[in-house]
Amino acid sequence: MVSFASHPFILVYRLTTPNRFLISIHHTNIVVLHADFSPEYMAYIYSKTPPPKLSHLVIHRSRDFDLEVPEHWKLAAETIVALAKFFIEQDNTG
Repeated sequence: MVSFASHPFILVYRLTTPNRFLISIHHTNIVVLHADFSPEYMAYIYSKTPPPKLSHLVIHRSRDFDLEVPEHWKLAAETIVALAKFFIEQDNTG
């Protein structure tokens, strides 16, 4: 786990794919975020001069899971398990 400005989070990614997942944990709240870093976006980030057209980054976010709310416990667990299954399937396919 990494701590950034007293906001702990877990960054989950594979080096062979541009997909990145972030599991943000702050007090009792958990949020899962996903970003797909396109080659155009990465070229923009690493370029020394700005390109004529700026590339966009799209970030998808799950709902907030508040672990003080018992109904959110199962939803948060299902989301984390689904993410783990996604990575297992990715490992098995390639």
